[in-house]
Amino acid sequence: MIDRAQPCDGVMTQRLLTVPIVIKSDVLPYTVPFHLGGQIGVHLSWTPTLGRWWCDLSEGWRSTMPFRLHSEIAAETLDTYVTQGGRPVAVDVVAELAGVRVATTVDLPLQVAHRVELSGALNVLEPADRVDGRPSRARVLPTIGRVDRIRMISVAIGIPSEAPDGWIASQYLLGTAREYELRRSPVGVYTYPTAEGDEGDYREELLVVDLTCGDESADRDLPYRDRPQVADFPARSLTDCRLGNGRMRDDRCSA
Repeated sequence: MIDRAQPCDGVMTQRLLTVPIVIKSDVLPYTVPFHLGGQIGVHLSWTPTLGRWWCDLSEGWRSTMPFRLHSEIAAETLDTYVTQGGRPVAVDVVAELAGVRVATTVDLPLQVAHRVELSGALNVLEPADRVDGRPSRARVLPTIGRVDRIRMISVAIGIPSEAPDGWIASQYLLGTAREYELRRSPVGVYTYPTAEGDEGDYREELLVVDLTCGDESADRDLPYRDRPQVADFPARSLTDCRLGNGRMRDDRCSA
């Protein structure tokens, strides 16, 4: 997380917050293409499970944000609950900080300080402006920010080696991420079988974007953070193109 405070007339401060967001294969086709330094809007969510699975996607990112119930945000809006045995055990809320809005759930009873800690990365439910023109179905307002970094990250998925006997649920495997720096969003991200001898049953490509939010007027002249230098090639040429036997994986690598 990056916070920058700048004085304004000696009283006000402007705060910027950089968050890692993950765009998956079912969302990217409906997202307007974007590039470094551009602006995008997205509807975000987070769960503790994704926080654990994605903990190594963005160098241990975490942030504590205040939250509000949906009934506190809009009048005549009913709150929704997670129930267990017919009893409510958690409630849906919106975490908000520096223009970042995240749909999530917190356990009941609520603490006096309405704050929730998010970690790993934030999930993109859908873009704010869909290319197919369909209206958004998200309950949370969009988060709009500047694109500071774009990475294609390939992560192995399978049953962890330390899982108990009989465990059948696959998950993202920690320590298997391979990343590639991009200058613009690719046409798509894909899932493909792992090469022989690699960990996991298959690999899933995730598009991870560092999004800086807040008052753009306060940040207009601030330089980008130091980033690895990458060539100005089409995004498809930066994808991991080879399987273990050296075969090309898909037509994005043919150029």
